[in-house]
Amino acid sequence: PLLTRTASASDDVRVIVVTSYSHWNAPEEGILFDTLRTPAEHLSGSQRYGQSKLANILFARHLASQYPNLTVAAVHPGIADTNLHANATDARLVNRIINRYLYKYLIFSSIATAAKHQVWAATKKGLKSGEYYEPLGIAGGGRPEGKNSQLAQKLWDWTEAELLKFTS
Repeated sequence: PLLTRTASASDDVRVIVVTSYSHWNAPEEGILFDTLRTPAEHLSGSQRYGQSKLANILFARHLASQYPNLTVAAVHPGIADTNLHANATDARLVNRIINRYLYKYLIFSSIATAAKHQVWAATKKGLKSGEYYEPLGIAGGGRPEGKNSQLAQKLWDWTEAELLKFTS
């Protein structure tokens, strides 16, 4: 309610959802609803993480459709040196070594550099609401499931039903 009231008094209220290019690692179907409240042990850690990042994109897209007076964007901040994979137990040893040493010096950007993407999204004029953006400001990418409005609606409905369990 506060966001929509503020949007009535202002010309630009933003919701920036941080996601990741790793949404490509989600299961082929996109969101496996029967796994969401389970350990999903039949999925790899990368698939579970990818599914959550795809859910972030779908959430941003659907939020934008539900609240057209808000500007909502899902942003991938880039490949940052956050040590996210440092303790990944399902990653092969060679992948952990590559992530820790090779990527750290050749591919990863600093956390400060990655944070600039969220700042860009929060301040850029003409941002397309509901869009997924890759660094820096590249729209229209992502896997097809991230643009599936029926899947976004299903995730929205599932989430609302789950939240009702805790408020009833």
